Amino acid sequence: MKEQHNNKTWYIIGGVVIVLLIILLISMNSNNNRGPVCNSPYILNGASCCLDSNYNSICDNDEPQQNTPTNNYREYQVNAYITHDFIQGLSNLPSYPAREYTNYPVWDGGDARYYTAGNLVLYTDYDAEAVTCAVKEYYGSVLNDQFTVNIVVGYYVTGIGYEKSNLPTQVRYDYDCTAQQSGKKYSNSYRVYPVANN
Repeated sequence: MKEQHNNKTWYIIGGVVIVLLIILLISMNSNNNRGPVCNSPYILNGASCCLDSNYNSICDNDEPQQNTPTNNYREYQVNAYITHDFIQGLSNLPSYPAREYTNYPVWDGGDARYYTAGNLVLYTDYDAEAVTCAVKEYYGSVLNDQFTVNIVVGYYVTGIGYEKSNLPTQVRYDYDCTAQQSGKKYSNSYRVYPVANN
């Protein structure tokens, strides 16, 4: 009977050892399958970590490269010019106009309140993007009018007139321009000294 008791003990010990070996093998195998721990902005990719800087759960190296369109943003300038001529494009505008026009003739065009002063043209050879200009018109040092223009295809033309009852001796156009995509800025002014030519 003692021999049977010893055999049972050995069976129990053997069974416990086998169960412990199985648990040990299972835990070793599960540790191998877990892989590395990846901290944000890295994500697990197979057996290693990869960068996911835009947090879309795709490794940055696996994302298709977007072709960024090349642009021709550069410094630019906007010219101002006043004329009685019909504007047919940039070809009949001076490349480097004077910053002022002395003795500029204005006519009585039949309007009871205003002299006909022709056209104020704002223009640029910059064609990489549209340019928006905030224009302020001063009679002497007093703000008379303000408006905004968009230069999309090289130039913008607006008809102008000066008050007959208060014909200014000097008109100044200050313009502050901003390129619409790049945000590049340009500012300047243009002076006109009108003379009534009746």
